[in-house]
This record gives sequence, structure tokens and C-alpha cells, in this order.
Amino acid sequence: MPVMKWFNPYRVAIYAIIALDLVVSGCSHHESNTRQLTERQRDSLIGVSQLVGAPVVARALQQSDHAAASASNLNAQVDSLPR
Repeated sequence: MPVMKWFNPYRVAIYAIIALDLVVSGCSHHESNTRQLTERQRDSLIGVSQLVGAPVVARALQQSDHAAASASNLNAQVDSLPR
């Protein structure tokens, strides 16, 4: 019987265990305890890192902060005008 020549019960058992492991690991729905960063926090971390282009990111954040502060000051001045 040539079919029995290729049949190895140990190999079948190993494949069955691997398949069962894949099915069980794919079904797990555990909660992730990782903290999600905001875009600002992520960009800030990139800006202080040693990555290529990190100084550009840091400078863009500084410019963004400066523009936000200027807009806030302008809004405060406009709000204080008499009506």
C-alpha cells in the first residue's frame, strides 16, 4: 500500500497541534494595555529622538506652538475691545 508509506501518525499529530494552536491564538480577544499617544505626543517624541529629520519635526512643533500662542493673544485682544 503506497498510501500508508507516506502516512506518519507523528507528523499528523504535529500538524494537528500546530493547526489547533493557530486557531486558538487567532481567537483570543484580550484587551491591549498599550497607551495610545496623541499626534502631538508622538511628534514630540520623534522631535527629541535621534531619527533623521527629528530636528525638523521639533522645529515644526515650535512654530505651531508660536502660531497658537499668537492666535490666542489676538483673540484675547479682540475679545477685550468695547462693543
